[in-house]
Amino acid sequence: MRSILLSAALVLAGCASPPGAPVSQGDTAFEGIAQLLESRRSVDVLLTHGMCTRNLEGLPDTDWGARSLQRLRLAFGGASDSGGSIERLPLEGTPVQVHRLKMDLPAGTLRASAIVWSPLTQPLKTQLCYDQSNSSALCQQAQLPAAGGVRATVNGQTKDVLLDDCLADAVIFAGAAREPMIAHMRAAVLRALDPADAGPHWSKRTGRAFAVASVPVDTPLVFVTESLGSNLMFEALLSLRDPRLGTVAAAERTRARTTQVFMQANQMPLLALAAQSMAGPQDQAELPRTSRSTAAAPLAVLPAMSPLNPLARFLLPRVGDPDLRRGPARVIAFGDPNDLLSYRLGGSMLEQGLDVVDQPASNATPWFGVLANPVRAHQGYPENAAVRRMIVCGKASAAPCPQWVPQL
Repeated sequence: MRSILLSAALVLAGCASPPGAPVSQGDTAFEGIAQLLESRRSVDVLLTHGMCTRNLEGLPDTDWGARSLQRLRLAFGGASDSGGSIERLPLEGTPVQVHRLKMDLPAGTLRASAIVWSPLTQPLKTQLCYDQSNSSALCQQAQLPAAGGVRATVNGQTKDVLLDDCLADAVIFAGAAREPMIAHMRAAVLRALDPADAGPHWSKRTGRAFAVASVPVDTPLVFVTESLGSNLMFEALLSLRDPRLGTVAAAERTRARTTQVFMQANQMPLLALAAQSMAGPQDQAELPRTSRSTAAAPLAVLPAMSPLNPLARFLLPRVGDPDLRRGPARVIAFGDPNDLLSYRLGGSMLEQGLDVVDQPASNATPWFGVLANPVRAHQGYPENAAVRRMIVCGKASAAPCPQWVPQL
């Protein structure tokens, strides 16, 4: 009887299931973008996706950049064809795309940019098309037929999507393509953070870096990142500190402006394994565990922050910074407990020194307590209305969500 129930659960897990409500965890409150907009009158938002193919030329349904900004626009009450236009910004020398949305809302101006880095890894991932059971959209577009044979429904879907199309991105990033990917992302970050085109008397990189460094420090910047995109985003931001690039001031102004980071499907603890020797993270031993109380962290340890943790290295102020005592931005990490490619940030060695809120969410309904659709559990954050509501309005904040924000 148990084997029959298990078989039924495996079949049902492959069926569509609506995203569930977020799982409650404690009373930790945090503000959303709307509350920041009410108090500051202007907010910038920078989004990027995680692993898995997110855009294919000629297939509008896979256009993650435009779709993510459409969702944000709808969340703030703008209709799909109003409330600000979405444009793709020109970006030469890289297949990475940058989309932008500017909205004039009752509380002020919201400027959001979405970075689509998926084209960087697509050519390499087509090498796995031969062993799929059902060709993914990427493999179909490449006209590479599946010849992997018949697999059980859930096993086939998990391999074709979660492994061949998603986890493959992380494998690529962990290898020889890492530095080139960071360089492409760095160019996209500068373009996304530049409020206007670089002036005619500047080179594009230098001009954009100057523009990014000139954005008022009291204009909050909010990040919304997914899975591998979180690592790629903050590695790119850290690379802006290279003095040879002339972008140090842009990096420091961006860090000083960063107010909140919303992460979905955090994979930093897993990806950190690829950067360690067999001896493990020796330089982490003396770092304090000061989540939610970063002001007490000994200043001497901040410059020694491990390279395993790009999030902390970027967010934590460095000795000599004028706003050293301000503390880092708050990090809200959404994770579905049934997401096989997601890890809690709190409790990991990467939490050290950060103000972390782990917020569970449910993207896929478990069947009989046995199995939840693993693909939906990992990819369902953007469609999860409860997650979107918390990004926009926060959770149990002292400042309620403004009345002009519609109910999702």
